[in-house]
Formats: sequence, structure tokens, C-alpha cells
Amino acid sequence: MPKMKVVLLNEARMELRDIAVYHKLKVGIDSARRITDRILGALDRLIDFPEMGNVPPAKMIAEAGFRVLIVDDYLCFYQVIDDQILVYHIVHGSTDYIKRIF
Repeated sequence: MPKMKVVLLNEARMELRDIAVYHKLKVGIDSARRITDRILGALDRLIDFPEMGNVPPAKMIAEAGFRVLIVDDYLCFYQVIDDQILVYHIVHGSTDYIKRIF
């Protein structure tokens, strides 16, 4: 079986960048590094445990095949397709994430 690969899609990459910028402006560069390292580290663990994320409580999202990995205050929405873990969105938990996904 081929090794799984985590792929941050464009929207997720931009959201992660925005998270880093927000933390840098509000708390400092060390905070920005810490949160991005924590998110990327958690996503990397999906390589060995792709089902580690939860099935989202929103029926519409769950039925679309998404899982959600919670990292601190952030939600990482992903799908496992073949040997890839496609990360679609990384959003703060207070975000109306249903609108972001659909």
C-alpha cells in the first residue's frame, strides 16, 4: 500500500497563512510559529492515522465525506481519497464553517 500524503489545497494554505499573520500581529512571531507548527504537525499525523479526525456533527458535511481534525481552536476539514489526505479548510472554531465548505 502506498504511503499516504497530506495535501493542503489552495484555500487551506491561504487560511493557514491568514492564521499565522493574525497570530503574528496579535501575539507575536513565536505564537505564529507555534500555532502553524501545531496545525501542520497534527495534519502530518494523519499520514499514519487518516481516520483520526472526527465525523463532523453537521450532517451535510459528514455526508459529503469530510472529517474534521481539531487543533486548539482550529478545525481542519479533510477527505481521504485514495492515498491522499486532501485538506480543504483550516478555520477557527467560531467560523460559520458550513458556509466556507459549501
